[in-house]
Amino acid sequence: MKSVFVCSFACVVLCLITGCVVLPVESVNEPVSIEELSDHVDFLTQPALKGRSPKSIESQITRDYLNARLKRYGCEPWGESQTFNQNFNFGTNVIGILPGSDPNLSDEVVLISAHYDHLQPQFGMHYPGAADNAAAVAVLLETAEKISLSEPKPKRPICFAFFDTKEKGNLGSSAFTSRTDYNDPNIAAVINVDLLGRQFFDAVSNSLCVTGTESYPNLQQTLQT
Repeated sequence: MKSVFVCSFACVVLCLITGCVVLPVESVNEPVSIEELSDHVDFLTQPALKGRSPKSIESQITRDYLNARLKRYGCEPWGESQTFNQNFNFGTNVIGILPGSDPNLSDEVVLISAHYDHLQPQFGMHYPGAADNAAAVAVLLETAEKISLSEPKPKRPICFAFFDTKEKGNLGSSAFTSRTDYNDPNIAAVINVDLLGRQFFDAVSNSLCVTGTESYPNLQQTLQT
């Protein structure tokens, strides 16, 4: 994996405490490649990030990573926010939105979400959270990159939401939907991605579990083909 060393103050502190954090080299291109997906997962699951637990230095490093890529893909902050980071009592969500091409549909947002936190080390064990949920974060990042470079642009705004504190009771998603600048009627569709790269119930191999398509017949047809 190609890599560079992080130079931010937070990463310097983290290097002194736990060892160096390694970032993959980001190359913006439309095709989604296995290599780029793997690079994201390798970064998020490295031992130095200690499972990306909320309110930690490692969580901040993860947010810096997400912020840099959302900015590079041309995303904008959500609603009244001035940054991609949305703080709440127990953690910080990262929310970026790609504007739509049709002004008449600017209030109809397609929300694509995944949580980025996982468990801190316990009893000497490292919990990297590859399937839960680094793989899904990687997919969201690559999807944002692909859509940002695609032509024609989607008519509706596409929101990429990386929620914090899922492992502590889904507090991040609850905090987001409780904001004053969030309005249910403005959400045209929601696609939540979790547990990618894991077998269905740890029993059925080579499988992908998708629920809720009964509300979206066109999506169901696409998935079945």
